[in-house]
Order: sequence, then C-alpha cells, then structure tokens
Amino acid sequence: MLALLSAASMLAALVSWMPAPIAWRLRHIDLRIAIEPTRQVVTGVSQLTFTTTGDDAAPLVVDASDSLTVDSAVVSGPGGLRIVGAREPGAVRFTIAGRVRPGAPYLASLWFHGHPIRRAVGFAMHQGTPRAASFGIPRSAREWWPSADAPDQKADSADIRISAPSTLIAASNGRLVDRALSADGATATAHWAVRYPIYSDVVSFSLADFTVARSILTLASGDRLPIEFYVFPEDSAKAVVTFAAVPRIMAFLEARLGGYPFPKEKYALAEFGRPSFREGQTITNLGASHITGLADMDQVIAHEMAHQWFGNSLTVINWSEIWLNESLSEYMAWQWIRTSQGEAAYRTLLDQAVGADAPAPIVPANPADFNSLFGNATFQKGPAVLVMLEQLMGVKAFASATRSYVAQHAYKQVESADFQRACEVAYGKSLDAFFAKWIRGNEKLGKVP
Repeated sequence: MLALLSAASMLAALVSWMPAPIAWRLRHIDLRIAIEPTRQVVTGVSQLTFTTTGDDAAPLVVDASDSLTVDSAVVSGPGGLRIVGAREPGAVRFTIAGRVRPGAPYLASLWFHGHPIRRAVGFAMHQGTPRAASFGIPRSAREWWPSADAPDQKADSADIRISAPSTLIAASNGRLVDRALSADGATATAHWAVRYPIYSDVVSFSLADFTVARSILTLASGDRLPIEFYVFPEDSAKAVVTFAAVPRIMAFLEARLGGYPFPKEKYALAEFGRPSFREGQTITNLGASHITGLADMDQVIAHEMAHQWFGNSLTVINWSEIWLNESLSEYMAWQWIRTSQGEAAYRTLLDQAVGADAPAPIVPANPADFNSLFGNATFQKGPAVLVMLEQLMGVKAFASATRSYVAQHAYKQVESADFQRACEVAYGKSLDAFFAKWIRGNEKLGKVP
C-alpha cells in the first residue's frame, strides 16, 4: 500500500506540471531578425503557422517576454480572417470569434524589437568587434523572439533569416541556403532552412567574426554530412585539437543509437562567449573557456552531440521530463569516455556521480526551479541509475531498448513511460518497481558495482 501511495503521489505531481491540452499546433516557424550587436538590439518579425484539429474557437496565445516590444501582431486565416492581437504579460493573445476551420493554416505575424536579457542572448565586444549568441535554456526563446515556447509545440519546419553587419558571420540551425549582401554591402542576411521538426528552445543563432572550417563526414547510412566549425579567430588553432574527436564521437553515437537524425542538414560547433555549453538543433555552442587546445572536452562534446538524438529528435513533452534529455545524453558521454579513455576514467565519473548529493527524484523535475532541471538529480544520479538499469537488464537488452526507443519516437515528443516501455519490451519483464524506486523515488545511491 505504501508503494502504491508513493506512485500515486508522484503521478499527481507529474500531472500538475503538464500543460493544458493544446488547441493549436505549430506547423512552421518563419523568423526574420536583424541584430545590431553594438546596440544589443534585436528587431524582426516572427511568423508562426498554426493549425487546429477542432472547430471550437480557442484563443491562440504566442509567448513574448515583457522585455520585447511587440509593435504589431495579427493573425490571418481562411475567408479573409484578420485578428489583431492583445498584449498581456508575457504573451500576445489572439481571440478568434466563432468557429475555426480544422486543418486550415492560421498565420500569426508579430513584429517586434527589444534588448534581450542575458539569460537568452549574450552580447560581447572583443577588441572592438561585437559578438552575440542565444543561449537556449528552457523558456528563454520568448525572451528574444515571439514564439510558441514549449517543447510540446514542435514545428514541422523552420526558416531563419539573420541580418547583421557583413563583417560578421551568422550560424544557425539546419542548412545554409544563401547569404545575401545588402546593396551597400554593409549588412548580410543568412538564410538557414530547417526541414526536420524543431521546437523553439533549440532555435539558436551565433554571430561573430568567425573563422569557419568545413569538412564532409560519411555517415553509416552513406549520407555525406557537412561538419562545420565556427570559431573565434584567436582560438582557431586550439579548436583543431579540441574538436579533433568529433568524427569518432559521431561514429560511436551512430553505432549505439542509430543514424544521425539530421543527415540532410549538418552538425556544427560554434564558439560563444559564455563559460558554458548548450545544444541547438544541428549546432552546439561551446564557450571560449572550453576551447583549450587540448583533447580534454570529449565528454562535453559527446554529451552535446548526443542531444541531437535526446532532446532534438526525441523531445520531452514537458520540462518535468528533462532527464530524458540530460541523463541519457550524459550516460552516452560516459560510454564514450569508457570507449576512448578506458575503464578507470569511466569508473571515476561513475564514482563521482554516486557520491554527489541528489535527494530529489529524477522525475518529475520542477520546471520552476533551474537547479531541479539542471542539478545533480539530472546530471549525476540520472546517468548512474541508467548504469544500474543496464546491469539489471544486461548490456545487450539495454542497448536494444535504447535503439528501439530512439527509432520509435524519432522527431516526436516523449515521456518517461515511453522509455520504460522500450526497456520492458527488451527485458521481457516489468520494470515498474525499478522505475518507482530509482527514477520516481528518493532512494539514495549506494556504490554501483
């Protein structure tokens, strides 16, 4: 009875963090921004195409931080429909009177400008040259562009156009279609096209006086994947060493997880000024302090690359499930260290994780608490528990479960039940007791054999 009550209470907590049912589904993102890095200003228009399966009139709400000025906002739809948006705290609301047409496109266009807060976009100067980059932590997309800023709103595709001084290079998601100069040559507009599903949190840009290195990597499928490095000029020689393992890490992850999810676009690493790292779809940002000129960032690079599967292709249905992004990516990073550096290096990571204080359950995380999303429960306890699960199931069964989970849910939203189900199918037995104790429970880790 106590176990049943515990499971019920955890389910109630999880449900409390789940969003209300969505009446509108995001289909396409068309984002056009002009960045003035010396003024630290972003100006643009965000055009979001939505459809709905129902015909009841439901408000269409677009997230837009109060730090953005929304100059104009309108929804256009079938039959000449035109609805002007109403600004409210943190959002723009479009109230559509009467019935809507299921499946028909409704285009929300929002013209905006603003000075994004630092948690969303970082600006810097280097010897008189401006640089800027988005960060992409949960709920930060709305801080620099009007967006459907939730992981369960995953667009089918996106077009991102970035205008900036022509002396700078803009990197973003997907594939570079073109880079056009203005008539006077002062500005350049880079058009990046995304033709795989994408959600707002992993839409990103990096802007700097980059040195760009490009190569082609042949994937296991035979696809020829562009590999691109965008690096500050002063760090270009160091990046050659720090990024050297990228092709081998890609091959390792493909062997463990199945084909790279975005083979028709690219994989890129872009330097930015934060002492941190963050994944965007098809592009990883890595802080300047991490480009050391040594081969000592493999764990970070492997973790961020694994997010192309866990987070970008498979996207959590809400942030309380973030362990499916972070713990699985960190587990794969540990396995790369084990493969490339040996058992002792791997064991050190595991022992450090076991010794870390992680009193909270792995899931649900508290979306209102940054430390709950990105703390020890996610980065230490989570991957250590996955090691325990692998030991329980057996290496072959766990590997089969992981590949099956990735394949079945590619480009879709996921929740813990999906991963548990894949593990149970591969194992042939119920794993509910294990998940209740170690994933949803507060059990403290002991020594992992």
